[in-house]
Formats: sequence, structure tokens, C-alpha cells
Amino acid sequence: MSAPRAGIFDFGGVMAVSPISRMHWLAEQFGAPADVVLGTIFGGLGDGVDNPWHDAERGLVALDADFGRRMVARFAHPNYSHHGVRFDMAVFHEWVAGAVNEPEIEMVSVVRDLRASGVPTVLLTNSVREFRPVIERTIPVPELFDHVVDSCEVGMRKPEPGIYQLAAARAGVSAAQCLFLDDHLGNVQGALDVGMPALHVTIPSEAAVIVRERFGL
Repeated sequence: MSAPRAGIFDFGGVMAVSPISRMHWLAEQFGAPADVVLGTIFGGLGDGVDNPWHDAERGLVALDADFGRRMVARFAHPNYSHHGVRFDMAVFHEWVAGAVNEPEIEMVSVVRDLRASGVPTVLLTNSVREFRPVIERTIPVPELFDHVVDSCEVGMRKPEPGIYQLAAARAGVSAAQCLFLDDHLGNVQGALDVGMPALHVTIPSEAAVIVRERFGL
């Protein structure tokens, strides 16, 4: 098997420590189980209920008062209202914009070495405008990545096929010549569906070793 010609990396759970603990904090603030809160806010693709988070990730809306009204309506929809949870915009905005993340040191090191060896590196993330400063506080983006494909800047989000194809194009290679890393299995499958080799990251330090092996570092 020939070595990949470009590395494409997710942020949370790959370049930065998984935000699971912060997700549990948000659930505690909302007074409900994490799967209920997170599923209502971030899930629901194809459920027929308006979800402003997906619009925010595509850069179509800000995390403003209108976003809050739409999310309150989502929580009140019969699909979700039986949980008895009310959306709190102030808490949610602080959770997003005031986040404190820690870098995954081994993964930062391997990306730095990849770029130094001449391999194009791309950060591919589903994000909202308000979260970008958090990313840049957590890892030295310009030092690590040749390109950033941020969902809120390109109007697409993982696992939509076009965003993977765009990341490969930014790297100057085909999808089949990349190696993509993500901690979300659905996003990994999205990459595989467009012919992009992908690695599901569960333990970033172990994934970093695999990346070194695949690229011959």
C-alpha cells in the first residue's frame, strides 16, 4: 500500500482532547441526561424539525437571539418536548464561545512532522463562527496546517460529500490519496463513501502512531 499524499484531521477528539466532559457539564446545566440534550441540539438530521445548529455550522446564522428562539422551538417540538427540557441560550453561548480545550500533544507532534516532511495537511472541522477563536487558542493552526476547511466558512458540513472533496482539492490531491482522521464514526463513513481512506480515532495517541506508520515518518 502506497503512503497517503495528504493528511486531513478533525479538531475535537483528534487535534484536541475530546469535549465529552464539557458536554456532560452542558447537560448538567440543562438538568437532563447528556444524550437527551446533545441529541436535541446537535442531532436530528432528517427528523423534519428545524435545527439552527446545522445552519450555524454551515455559516448561515450566528449564535444570536434568533438562533435561541429557533432552538427553544425545537426543544418544544413534540419530538422532543416529552423530555421536559428547556433550552437556555445564555448557557449554550458560553459553552461554545468560552470553551477551554487542551491539545492532543501526540497528534500535534505528528501533524507538525507531516507538514515539515512536505505532506499537505488540512484541518477539516464542523464548527460555528463563535468557536473559531477556541480552535486557534488550543492549537497553533498556521504552524500545523496548510489549509483549513471549516464548515461555517464553506457552507457544507461533514458528512456531506462535497466537504471531503473540497478538503482533498485544497491539498492538491484526489480523495483516494488522503488519510482522514475523525472521532465521529458517521464522519468517517462519509469520507469512505467518497473514496477517502479514513481512520476512526478513539485514542488519539494510538492514532498518531498509525499515522506515522502510514506516512512512513
